[in-house]
Amino acid sequence: MPALFEAFTQSQSFDNKSAYSPSSACEHLTIPTLGAHTGGASHIIQFRDTLRFTTDFEQALLMALAYSIAAEALLINEKCCFDDPRWTNVLQSSRDSPEIFTNRSELGISLLLLMIRVPAVAKRVGHVVVIQDILQDSDFDTIAADVRTGDFSNWWVLLDISIIINILASRMLFAIAPQDRALLEEEVQNLAVELKGLQGLVGENRRARFYLA
Repeated sequence: MPALFEAFTQSQSFDNKSAYSPSSACEHLTIPTLGAHTGGASHIIQFRDTLRFTTDFEQALLMALAYSIAAEALLINEKCCFDDPRWTNVLQSSRDSPEIFTNRSELGISLLLLMIRVPAVAKRVGHVVVIQDILQDSDFDTIAADVRTGDFSNWWVLLDISIIINILASRMLFAIAPQDRALLEEEVQNLAVELKGLQGLVGENRRARFYLA
């Protein structure tokens, strides 16, 4: 059990409504969890369940952690906890921005919903690659079709995420679609050039430079 989740359960009286209050969420799901305690934050969010994320504050906090949790799931080869219809509804209900390029805009939410699907698809691709000797061509075609069906804050954040999702999708296709490898490799290299160019465009914006690093 991640230390952050263990600390949360030990510090809360579960017959007390304060265990589920927004102030409790603020105390335990703070920005420092993004680095060292992403796994624990994920457990706490799941423990609170979807019905607990109803206020604007709680939804904003959820959005602040969602990408880190999705990235963690990808790194440990697990399905993202948000890749579930109940959590998808919560994330979709978090739209609250008239701007186009923000995390809570329609575009931002759409990109997040794509990102949370990536870990599960990557896990399936990895499994297929490991057992490829016993599979038929149709099995590879099925997984490749799933990757291709994906319609894969600030403009640089969303653009960066979009490029990374496309690079990941291309790399997964590279592993299971050998006939397309030359084209996919060229595509990845072009995307890498775009990502490098994006790093140059952010200039002296320290937050952007840190994020893109």
